Amino acid sequence: MVPPPQQEIPQPIHESEPTQEWVEAPPSEGTAVFDPKPAAMSEVQAVVDDDDAVIVPAPPVEYLGHAHPHHPPAGAGPARQPGFYAVDYRRTIIPILFTTGIMMIIFGAARYFVSPDSQLGLQPPWVSYLLFGFGVISLAACAVSVLQLQQILAKQAGRKG
Repeated sequence: MVPPPQQEIPQPIHESEPTQEWVEAPPSEGTAVFDPKPAAMSEVQAVVDDDDAVIVPAPPVEYLGHAHPHHPPAGAGPARQPGFYAVDYRRTIIPILFTTGIMMIIFGAARYFVSPDSQLGLQPPWVSYLLFGFGVISLAACAVSVLQLQQILAKQAGRKG
């Protein structure tokens, strides 16, 4: 295969750009084109492309670190209770936990009462045990949530009565 003819080194477009000079004769194919140590830059500094530079002045100090009127200062009121303690959340999560627990137990037991040729019948035994376990955990969490909700509602009824 004939090597391609040596091309001339392009000259810089602007005089202000840094230049690099050849250390030796132009290298052969597969070697580094420029010397790892750059040659001395011309005395004129390179042009810097500032297309993405922020060209607005810095904000005054008065605008930094102040409290917004819609954010009350810390300790201004009673501490807010996390959302999962709310009665509405507990009323919502109880049916979800119950349904999930029942479905997991049914899918775990499906291996034993469906045709062995079906996908549920082909599941390995450890999947059934895992589904049974998570189903029991989900039902236990549902029962605990029901008991806690009963206590919360009894306290609220006692305060009102």
